[in-house]
Amino acid sequence: MAHVPLQTPEQCAQANDRHIQWVRKAAEQMPLGQMMHWRPEVNEDWREPLRVGDTPPNGEGLLASSGKFTTLYHHLDPNKPTVLCFGSHTCPNFRAFFPQLQELVAVFSPHVHWVNVYTREAHAADEWALPENTVQHRQPQDIKDRLEACRAFLKEFPAFSPWTIVDSMANTLADGYAASGGRFYVVDMAHDGEIV
Repeated sequence: MAHVPLQTPEQCAQANDRHIQWVRKAAEQMPLGQMMHWRPEVNEDWREPLRVGDTPPNGEGLLASSGKFTTLYHHLDPNKPTVLCFGSHTCPNFRAFFPQLQELVAVFSPHVHWVNVYTREAHAADEWALPENTVQHRQPQDIKDRLEACRAFLKEFPAFSPWTIVDSMANTLADGYAASGGRFYVVDMAHDGEIV
């Protein structure tokens, strides 16, 4: 068994600061501007995104791998920052970004935890369809349909199955994080549980 040296509180704080810097570097590589869409017909109650220092909202959903009820707080790592990724299968930008995200996960997983939140369909075939979209799902009318759409997404990206939560039909996670079109947040439970 490898010996793990004990760290002083100062060393822990320095290590955590390095984790945050790694996460920020990863976030700089994310095409956020391309992923946030204004859709007045869907987002009548559009909210401003959360800011650094805000307390992350909790919300409920289903764990995609098992279909069992869960809450977001249950999946936030208390020891390292958690990257929250919000999106859906019908969002071409979100799908296009996932191969890059696989690389980021491979590089940064020792330093951060990842949670993917599957939201309402961004470009559902019956709502805000894009003619060039290669994925067609109607807007799910119940949680079973949303879970099915999420699992179709995870067939393309199976590595993300263990850490994917399907948002509730009340959209508590997407609404709480103003993440209708796709969004990324970093939550650090070790630093007062704030958005960083």
